[in-house]
Amino acid sequence: MNKTVVVELDQNGKEIFHTAGYEKYWISRVGMETVWLRKERVKEVVSVQETFAAMEFLEKPERGIVSAEISIRMKMIDESCRWTRVGYEIMMPDNGTDKKVVVTFTDEEKEKQSEAEYAEVIRERDNLILTISGGIAIYEITDKIRTVYITEETAALAGYTKKELMEIIGENALALCHPDDIKTTQNYFKTRRQQVRVMSYEYRIKNKNGMYQWVSVRARFVQQKNSILLYTIMTDIDQIKKAEEDARMQKKMLELALQQSDFRFWDYDIKTHRLYRSWAVTQQVGFGEYEENVPEGFVELGLIHPDDCEAYLEFYHNVQQGKNQRLTFRAIHQNGEWGWMDIAYRVFFNEQGEPVRAIGVGGDVSKQREKEQKYLKDFELFRDVSIYAIQRVFLDVFLVDIPTDSIRLVLAQGGYMNMKEIQGYDKILNQKLCRYVRDKEDAVKKLSIAQIKKNIALTKDHKLEYTFELRNEKGRKCWYKYYISYFHENTEKLLVLVKDVTNTTRLEDEKRLELEAALLQAKKANDAKKAFLSNMSHDIRTPINVITNMAKMVLEEPENKTQVLDYMNKICSMSTFLMGVISDILDVSKMESGKLQLRKEPYSCIELHDAVCAMMEPLCREKNITFYTNLNPQNDIIFTDKTKLNRIFFNLLGNAVKFTPAGGKVSFLHKNIVRKDGFLEWDTVITDTGSGMSKEFQRKMYQPFEQENQLVTDSLAGVGLGLAIVKMNTEAFGGTIAVESEPGKGTAFTIHLKAPYMSGEDYHMHYTAAKLQTDLAGKKILLVEDHKLNMEIAKKILEKKQMKVTCAYNGAEAVALFEKMPEYTFDAVIMDIRMPVMNGLEAAAAIRAGAKADAKTIPIIAMSANAFAEDMEKSRRAGMNRHVAKPVEPERLFGVLSEIFSD
Repeated sequence: MNKTVVVELDQNGKEIFHTAGYEKYWISRVGMETVWLRKERVKEVVSVQETFAAMEFLEKPERGIVSAEISIRMKMIDESCRWTRVGYEIMMPDNGTDKKVVVTFTDEEKEKQSEAEYAEVIRERDNLILTISGGIAIYEITDKIRTVYITEETAALAGYTKKELMEIIGENALALCHPDDIKTTQNYFKTRRQQVRVMSYEYRIKNKNGMYQWVSVRARFVQQKNSILLYTIMTDIDQIKKAEEDARMQKKMLELALQQSDFRFWDYDIKTHRLYRSWAVTQQVGFGEYEENVPEGFVELGLIHPDDCEAYLEFYHNVQQGKNQRLTFRAIHQNGEWGWMDIAYRVFFNEQGEPVRAIGVGGDVSKQREKEQKYLKDFELFRDVSIYAIQRVFLDVFLVDIPTDSIRLVLAQGGYMNMKEIQGYDKILNQKLCRYVRDKEDAVKKLSIAQIKKNIALTKDHKLEYTFELRNEKGRKCWYKYYISYFHENTEKLLVLVKDVTNTTRLEDEKRLELEAALLQAKKANDAKKAFLSNMSHDIRTPINVITNMAKMVLEEPENKTQVLDYMNKICSMSTFLMGVISDILDVSKMESGKLQLRKEPYSCIELHDAVCAMMEPLCREKNITFYTNLNPQNDIIFTDKTKLNRIFFNLLGNAVKFTPAGGKVSFLHKNIVRKDGFLEWDTVITDTGSGMSKEFQRKMYQPFEQENQLVTDSLAGVGLGLAIVKMNTEAFGGTIAVESEPGKGTAFTIHLKAPYMSGEDYHMHYTAAKLQTDLAGKKILLVEDHKLNMEIAKKILEKKQMKVTCAYNGAEAVALFEKMPEYTFDAVIMDIRMPVMNGLEAAAAIRAGAKADAKTIPIIAMSANAFAEDMEKSRRAGMNRHVAKPVEPERLFGVLSEIFSD
């Protein structure tokens, strides 16, 4: 670059002429007219720190100053700044026209650097003078070296006082000198004093602590008549020596490390394009000490990977331009394979500021590069897997930068957005995030940054969750849940996760509705059960009241046989009604457990007709209701469960009478009778002119405990199980039931049934009374019952059939009796369940586990008030054969015993 550049301007400030080198200044691009005349863009052409000084300099021509100079840092084209002395002179011709301005730019960079370096040297010298301690000493040299004079500073160097040191070195100046340095120092004095008058040397002395330290001595020889005087200034250089030793050790360690590593140093001559290698490098790479035509030579030889050649040449071009550079590229290895190299250059300049050489450092980074690439691949894999996993859960994922009011999108509607940045969070919130939300005002408020910061501060874990209902672009109702928290506890960044929880929310709503419905149903059922308990209490207390009072009347009038017989019939009737209520409860339990069982027994149509008439005619007469039936009392026999069939008809007929007012009609009709293939199939229609039923009640009338009017009068009260039992028994028979009813117009039930049948003649031809029931006389029964009155009744019932009864009052006593008696002593065991000492289940299991020959085969019949399905199942598992419910019906008990003995 030229030392001085001249620019000539006309009177309007326009450039007329400039010398070479002007184009290297940034002002050449901005324009002298812009800067000089209009005072614009000044800060672009000078260092920022020099802007104010430059403006003051530019104002001088306006103040009438025709010439001036300033040293200032001017900005160059390469964006560096150089010290430059800028001057101007206004040239005014005699005629006062054609005024010109000559502006000069003189480069002062080197001078400024030299001034700075000189100032630094002066500062170092001053610091050295201030920090280095020293002392003066005078020695006399004859055939020995004697100490003549020392200062306190000299003594202090070794930690002595002046007096202490003189006593030691007075007659022998080298008394404290290191043994290895004595001869060297003596010889040095002898040879040097003959050649120079002033000299410097270094040696070690022992200090007061017994340690050796380095001192530097500057000496001047003065010849005397019989001796030579040596004037010295002594300085402590022990720390300097230690530093030098440390530096030498570090250098050796560095050289050793470089020999063991893949990094190398070399020198690059920018002018000649020659690369010089050190000896250590040549040993490492196996090439010569230098290379010509670098970098083009390496490229031409194919040593640089084709994909990296352009970057490699550009790298060296920048170095040649004086720029420090670094590059990672692929080069050929000695084994012929490509490897990654990482090199860097530091450029050095000559006095003219021209780049002349560069020191390079670098090495093989292939392994590191492989690790980096593997890490990048692993990271990309981890990122892809993470994104995939997030996409499976969340629709939107984004970061909110609170200070800049911007967001970075990770996912948008499930698509990866690669951290796309969008400005204006509040604007996006209104236009995008809350666009389809049903309550937009609420969503905008909750998701605003101010509200989030306020609400998140109130939480313990600094997390928020909001669920919003919205309509998507297709108009479908859905729910989105927002999870908001600070990102890695950075209170300036919010992480927002958006999840589609539509399915979950709908499922929760369905569950909630189901739960509400279930709670409502449970409440209704509970209310119904309360009504049931109230009605059952009434229906149980009423017959008990009758039985109790009738029994008292019998005791009061025992001689009146007619009246006593009437009382006893009524007691039996009320007992039967009471058993019906209890049976209703048991049947509902069996129905709910799915363990309802049917018994098949012969039932003649005559018996059915008589049973219905006997039941209904008194009830109808009592309420003045007309009862009609078309049942033909033929002697056909059907095989069915008599009790459950009667319950169907009695419950429906009972309801008909119950809800029909005085003067009404109740009918029991049979239609569509078909006899085919040994089966009798028919429809029974039960009608009344009563209050009828609403459509709403008809939908639920078969549910237990349901009644059309929960506030029925006492005369219409019932337990609410009748219709449930009717439907249960009908379906158990394989039949169907239908109803037609309107409030105020009465009701008609149609029951369709089918059962095996025989004519009366055929039946009596094949079955006799002896065949129907096994002769029980003489059977030996072990009766187990803890209640004495029940024991007495059961014993009497069994003895009516001439059975022999042995009594035991608990399970343990029964087991002992069975084990004590000879095998096959008893034909059957009838056992209560709830007993003290050992209950019936335990006793049955104990008998079955016994070693007697009949222990596994003897029939055991449970006779218990525990009559629910689960009670019967427990009896079966304990080893009992049958289960008879209390109170015991004698014919039922005899039938069970006959069946067992027949088998």
